[in-house]
Amino acid sequence: MFELLEFLEVVFGLFGLARPRSGKRAARHRLASRKNRLFRLARPPAGPVAISFGFAVVGAIAGVGSLLVFPDPVIADPKLRLLSLLVSPVAAGLATTVLGARHDQLGEKRFQLEHFVYGFVAILTMGLLRALVAR
Repeated sequence: MFELLEFLEVVFGLFGLARPRSGKRAARHRLASRKNRLFRLARPPAGPVAISFGFAVVGAIAGVGSLLVFPDPVIADPKLRLLSLLVSPVAAGLATTVLGARHDQLGEKRFQLEHFVYGFVAILTMGLLRALVAR
């Protein structure tokens, strides 16, 4: 389980999505990063296009996973499926915006996911994949 968490942290770190560390974990990370200077990259943070692409990939992976669990359309009526395809990404974008606003209120750093566009892109990609494949 620990290996899976480390793997996900590396993957999300590539797209600039990793959460900042605090406490003992941060101290361990600083110690490990001093030992492993080989993996430090002197590059600027990922731009919005790269981050959007990363969330599109995450949405596609979630769409494939949902197709494996639910291969048939969950909503039978095509008009309701189209409505869901339009409403779900907006709802996800609003939810991520609310999370970001909550972090702002608490004086914490806002994470990449907590912007409307990134949540919108991830769920739109997932919904489009489901709409195209599940018939």
